[in-house]
Parts: sequence; structure tokens; C-alpha cells
Amino acid sequence: MRKSDLAVIGIGLATLAIALTAAAPANADDHAKAKPIPIETSAPVMTPDQKAQYEAWPPDKQATFDGWSEEAKGYFWSLNPSRQDYFWILSEEDRATLLAMEPVEREEAWQRVEGRGAEAPPPEPEG
Repeated sequence: MRKSDLAVIGIGLATLAIALTAAAPANADDHAKAKPIPIETSAPVMTPDQKAQYEAWPPDKQATFDGWSEEAKGYFWSLNPSRQDYFWILSEEDRATLLAMEPVEREEAWQRVEGRGAEAPPPEPEG
């Protein structure tokens, strides 16, 4: 991976972290009142294309995916390939924050990330 790719990944992660922080409730009371909008996920069944993608991943990546909540798995498959690449490199905390956002806030966060990374290609997925 080139240094420029690493810089783009760093910028993307920093931007997403800022977006997630800005969208998070300001204090504990707000957080307690905030109700996440559930993402349609009832034990998602992989399509043949998704299954093929999953089977092409190395075992450690499969294990990471298998450890995600059903909500995170379903949301992952709903993302375009570029956003899937970013989703892999989020921390567990950032993933949970993103999933807890309302759909409009979530889309705004993604647009900020993609806007910052427009000058360079998206990060290469691990594995």
C-alpha cells in the first residue's frame, strides 16, 4: 500500500470520526433519549454474490464479520463497495455510533467522508 493510500485512509477515518462525534448526543441525558432507528436486519441471508464475496475473504476477515451484530451485517451488505471498504476500518465504537444514527444523519456522515476522500481513491479493503 502506498503512503498516499495510507494518508487517504487516515483522512477518511478522521473525517468519519469527526462526523460521528458531531452527530452523537451532547450529553448523557440526550443519549438516553435518543432512540436508534432500526435497520432492517433479521439474520440477513446472503445473496449468492455476497456469499461468494464472503468466501473470498481470508479467515480472519470472515471471523471479524461473523462477530458483528446482525444489524451491522445487514447494514454492511446495504452499502456500496466504497462504503464497505470504509466500514471495515471503523472501530467497533464508530460502527455502533454509525448504526445508532438516524438514516439522514448516517447519510450525511458518509457524504462528509466521501467528500473529503474525493481527491484520491477509497482505501483498499483488508485481505
